[in-house]
Amino acid sequence: MDLFTPEAHTISKTFLSGQTPVLRVSLCSPALSGELAGPFNRYNEALTKALYHRAETTLFSLAEKDLQAALWEERPFVCHTLRSDFRLYLTTPTHMSLYTETYSYSGGVHGHITASAQTWDIRQGLLLPLSDLFSPGYAWEGRLIAAITAEAKRRERQNMAEYYPDLTTRIRTYFDPRRYYVTDSTLTVFYPLYALAPYETGIPMFSIPFRRFGKNFLLSSASN
Repeated sequence: MDLFTPEAHTISKTFLSGQTPVLRVSLCSPALSGELAGPFNRYNEALTKALYHRAETTLFSLAEKDLQAALWEERPFVCHTLRSDFRLYLTTPTHMSLYTETYSYSGGVHGHITASAQTWDIRQGLLLPLSDLFSPGYAWEGRLIAAITAEAKRRERQNMAEYYPDLTTRIRTYFDPRRYYVTDSTLTVFYPLYALAPYETGIPMFSIPFRRFGKNFLLSSASN
């Protein structure tokens, strides 16, 4: 059976204020071909359209204002940025899982990173919620949060990461079942920037092997 492998479609534009570049945009999104591609492509086209609209309205306006402020204050102006790219982590004859990071810089010390992910049943045209990957009735959320907490504390003990003091509470509070992707052997859950740790830590990610859930993780058989 054929694997579903998306192509990368990129929209690039430099916005000018007069002759000065003030905002550079590069948006890379996935696209499929074939008769089953419709729902996947429409979903990703809508995401890209919304992001580009944000660039040409809100972000362009902010960039122009920052340029004028820089000229008034006689300081260097740093061109603003919006870029996104995706990584494909799983592709099988039936399923696909990918992860996207979007970086924006609108002045200041550093930019901001947001992350999202998608796991699809391509043949059904369905974006899968995390709950659909587990057996009905299985208490997956509590077990998953426990596994994430154990891994985070292991990293702390081994000085691999530095988290906020109320780590356990934050892991529960900021857990969002939409923030996940799968590989051929692991389920990865990620958290927003600043949710668990300072900016320097980046996007906190926790990869849990399928075997931790036994036969209750349904996608493990579909991905083989």
